[in-house]
Amino acid sequence: MAFGKRLLRNSKNSIKTKLDSLNLRPRKSRGQNFLSDPGILERIVNFSEPQFGSKIVEIGPGLGALTAYLAKLTEDLTVIELQSEFCDELNRSFAKIKIINQDILSVDFSTLGDNLIVYGNIPYNISTDIIFHLIRYSKVISRATLVLQREFARRLCAKPNTKEYGSISVALQLRANLKLGFEIQGGAFTPPANVDSALLRIDFYKKLPYPIEDQRLFERIVRASFSHRRKKLANSLKYSGMVEPALVEPALKLAGVDGTLRAETLDLADFYKLYRGFSDVFKE
Repeated sequence: MAFGKRLLRNSKNSIKTKLDSLNLRPRKSRGQNFLSDPGILERIVNFSEPQFGSKIVEIGPGLGALTAYLAKLTEDLTVIELQSEFCDELNRSFAKIKIINQDILSVDFSTLGDNLIVYGNIPYNISTDIIFHLIRYSKVISRATLVLQREFARRLCAKPNTKEYGSISVALQLRANLKLGFEIQGGAFTPPANVDSALLRIDFYKKLPYPIEDQRLFERIVRASFSHRRKKLANSLKYSGMVEPALVEPALKLAGVDGTLRAETLDLADFYKLYRGFSDVFKE
């Protein structure tokens, strides 16, 4: 136990020393909390069950702690990092990786290949945006293993009739099988995080159980459904500002979905019916 604590303390000191040498301070606005426990980093990699030679993409590598483990698995490793100082350090530390100095939300994953394996300790303040961005490129992403705020990870995995269940739960579960992994305490990060985290593995379906031709329409309908959680479904849709109120009743009728229900009671099949109902109304 003493050896483990000493190893963790040394890892944290190494991160602080490296940041000082680069004249950098972690930015809270960017969610910069660096994982410093080698044991946790190895468990993250193993949780994804990677195959040697896979095309791997890492989101927000920072100083490259997780990158060092991923680089041992493949020679086809791409990292996406917004801060140029970190990109320079990664370039000095890793000779064979591709570095994209760009905002993750502006990266076109389809240009990086297919059957991508994604890793990331992602900023909590833009986690929702990143999840929807990965969904948009799910055709080329095979699997994503992400460190997320624990409550957010639970929301993604939530089932109907629970308070955590919402639009992002529906959007992701329609496209992927989710596996909630181990929890990571805030003290494992440098600087320490104010909240605990959890690992989530997302295996995107090769073939969707429900075909969605217009992804943006589907997302809009689901978000509108949950926009007023205490209202009945019909009223939530009408007052969402996301769909034309006059189309709500015809769409519900075509979908065969009861508008007096609340959104959190609907399962994936119900939301697909609702999406089809609106699609048919728009075609008329």
